[in-house]
Amino acid sequence: MTRAPSGTASGLLVLALMIWGGLYLYSFWLLFTMESTGDGFTRGMNRVTGFLGWQMAAAAVGLVCFMLSRGQPKGSLLHKAGAAPLVVALALLALGAAIILWVRYAPSPF
Repeated sequence: MTRAPSGTASGLLVLALMIWGGLYLYSFWLLFTMESTGDGFTRGMNRVTGFLGWQMAAAAVGLVCFMLSRGQPKGSLLHKAGAAPLVVALALLALGAAIILWVRYAPSPF
């Protein structure tokens, strides 16, 4: 027997989704607006590490969103929305892996 989710559980899920969205967008804002520091090969590495750090924070909140959404009725918007952060995180991870593989195995234009 399943019980209906309380208003508190739904409100907590919505709050977690908003926090995830803020962290996710902030990571991209930081990546494109932070001034590069360092010399030579490591110049700009502060931007990349900042981006990845905030993405990890967003992924942690996304996991919380996923766990909270499992208590929502199946097929409801909140049930589906709770899985969105993990889907987006996996898509970003797959994009990164695809770029690495493309750079590694693509024929050289030279």
